[in-house]
Amino acid sequence: MLQPNVVFLDIVMPDMDGLALGEKIQEKIPDVEIVFTTGFDQYAIDPFNLHAIDYLLKPLQISRLEKTLERLEQINNKAKKLHPN
Repeated sequence: MLQPNVVFLDIVMPDMDGLALGEKIQEKIPDVEIVFTTGFDQYAIDPFNLHAIDYLLKPLQISRLEKTLERLEQINNKAKKLHPN
């Protein structure tokens, strides 16, 4: 079964908020990295309680997204060094 290395979640969604979904995903895939996105800055602290790797405020800025992707690449490279296949 394929498992993602990273999940991008919006915090405000119609049926379940992204924080609750992030918790459920972490229960199933503990090593997954989560990046939260939202248009509401009042949620800025909550994602880090789930050990989110980053928090992006909408509208997304390309330079900010690039920093997040660089961080994810660094994490991925460290994981490959620890667990080479």
